[in-house]
Amino acid sequence: MHYEDSGTAHTEHDVRASCDAFAAGSLVLLKGDIGYGLLGHSERAIRKMYDAKGRVHSNPCIVIGNLDILREVALVPNDAIGDWIAATAAETTLAVVLPVNPHSKLLGKLSPWVYGQTVTNGTIAVFLNVGPFLEDVIARLRTAGLLVVGSSANPSSQGNIYQFEDIPATLREAADFAIDHGRSKYANPERNATTIVNFTNWSLKRRGVNWEAIEPGFLALQAQS
Repeated sequence: MHYEDSGTAHTEHDVRASCDAFAAGSLVLLKGDIGYGLLGHSERAIRKMYDAKGRVHSNPCIVIGNLDILREVALVPNDAIGDWIAATAAETTLAVVLPVNPHSKLLGKLSPWVYGQTVTNGTIAVFLNVGPFLEDVIARLRTAGLLVVGSSANPSSQGNIYQFEDIPATLREAADFAIDHGRSKYANPERNATTIVNFTNWSLKRRGVNWEAIEPGFLALQAQS
């Protein structure tokens, strides 16, 4: 594994090195605001992630996205939902489940196996407001036609990890490239992850960080739909 410790602030070097690692098909270990993630786009990388975590293949990957990526890989049912997603993601980390865009060029560049691990029954989960560093990386990769998917860097069902040194050695060693960027913004004692709202069945799939603030607006939007 290529490992870099750049402290809490990210640099242009960090962004370029991370993009190069993704482009090479590596499994990459990076920090987001909600915790560290094991991320990639190649079949080799995503298979390594599942094996390292002991994650069952029925548990899909999440897309690491922004609003532009969301609009490319998913179908937003109407403007009201799109506006709510944009406003909420401007305030907090958030994940949304929406119908997949079957004509997405970004998704079309994934291998059939990785596509199958990312798209479930015609739906896709997209993680928004992921933090400044990952935002820079995924935006740059999008221009190169690469989509980043993955999962949190913790053993399955054991809660998020917010500091690099707390990640189990087996997961750190599974990564081909990693950067220690210090402690994640949303670190919390309950080890809660991102709140996930599912627009295909109007449910809170997971009550995570800031769910108390997210749920009322989500329910109000449902009542108007």
